[in-house]
Amino acid sequence: MRTFLRKLLTTGLPVAVVSAVLGFGLACFAGTFADAQAASLRGNTDVRSQGRHLRLPLLLAAASLTTAVAVEALAALFRRNRPTTLPAPAPKARAVSESGLDAEVEALLNGILAQTEADRLAQTPPAGSETSGSGGPRNLSTTH
Repeated sequence: MRTFLRKLLTTGLPVAVVSAVLGFGLACFAGTFADAQAASLRGNTDVRSQGRHLRLPLLLAAASLTTAVAVEALAALFRRNRPTTLPAPAPKARAVSESGLDAEVEALLNGILAQTEADRLAQTPPAGSETSGSGGPRNLSTTH
């Protein structure tokens, strides 16, 4: 019940206040229009629509608050009737190797290490062989 009231205060009251403000604006516009229509139809300029300036905002606020209460009540009802979720299954026990790592992780690291070693050996030329594209020793002296 406490959660329901808290949600109602955080959603219902702001909606009611916004609806009341909008209702006041609508009452102002409608009152101006109604006064102009009444004056042109009857020729009487004493007709005032002051009653709308209070009734329309209150009716809109009451309607929106009632709607918010109904929606929150339905949401609370659905939350209450929702089946409880089962606890998450326990993680599988992994085999730990003598180095303290998981067997899968150790196999993955060994594969990466072997691939890196093979790439490094493929990129370095054998000792003693110089290729023409390697550049070789250069004479960096500036005197010619």
